[in-house]
Amino acid sequence: ADGKHLYSGSGDKTVGVWNLKEGSLVRRMEGHTNVVISVCESPDGRIVSGSFDATVKKWDPSTGECVGTLEGHSRDVHSVDANISIICSGSEDGTVRVWDATSTATKPKVVGHSKTVQWVQFNQKGDRL
Repeated sequence: ADGKHLYSGSGDKTVGVWNLKEGSLVRRMEGHTNVVISVCESPDGRIVSGSFDATVKKWDPSTGECVGTLEGHSRDVHSVDANISIICSGSEDGTVRVWDATSTATKPKVVGHSKTVQWVQFNQKGDRL
């Protein structure tokens, strides 16, 4: 969270990195195969995106390179959030997935919703989802 950039997900299947001061596009990160519906920045600067391709991707914002793809949802990913050690995603499959932020390993999924999980978010301290 450097306060200098804004990140956006798009129908063109990309994540955009924007310069807030100038309002200009810095780079476009490509790798998803469907609409990117959710993007977040973790406290340590990682970019995480969720897509209707049912994946979550981790990005290096300085290079625009995809540094990991998290697979496990069976339907569209609607929301992502991250703290220092965990990435969470909510999906149309009715589950919340909890991922190790430093690998592609998934922790047990949270099941209980009968419909789409529209939003996941950590509290301000980052210690509760």
